[in-house]
Amino acid sequence: MTTEAKSRVESTEAGAATGPSSKPRLPLVLPPVDVFADERGLTIDAELPGVSADELQLEFERGVLTLSAERRMETSGRVLHRGLAPVHFHRRLTLPDGVDVEKISAEAKNGILRISVPYSEAQKKRTIAVRTA
Repeated sequence: MTTEAKSRVESTEAGAATGPSSKPRLPLVLPPVDVFADERGLTIDAELPGVSADELQLEFERGVLTLSAERRMETSGRVLHRGLAPVHFHRRLTLPDGVDVEKISAEAKNGILRISVPYSEAQKKRTIAVRTA
């Protein structure tokens, strides 16, 4: 597998935000992401301002990594200006073959979610020694 093929990550939009009928629907926001690749694997940075780690949900199924979160804004008093509205973040990323699903990890810090997706050992580049016959 070439490095170009390994590092290709496809992004797809999700449908409308859904939830129990008792909850009001929040606007759907596709969070911006940066994807980096090196010899160890992929690093995905997603911008999720106003969302704490316990409000994030990450799932991996059939080659698709899905991240979702809700930013709810509690107010005490009359709102004079709102720049950070309540929203539902949702993003799906199709990952290339050869990632080690069991070793995917994530860390949230300062509104950025960093997801580390290592390649499986079989997919990593290695040098093969050639013997003399």
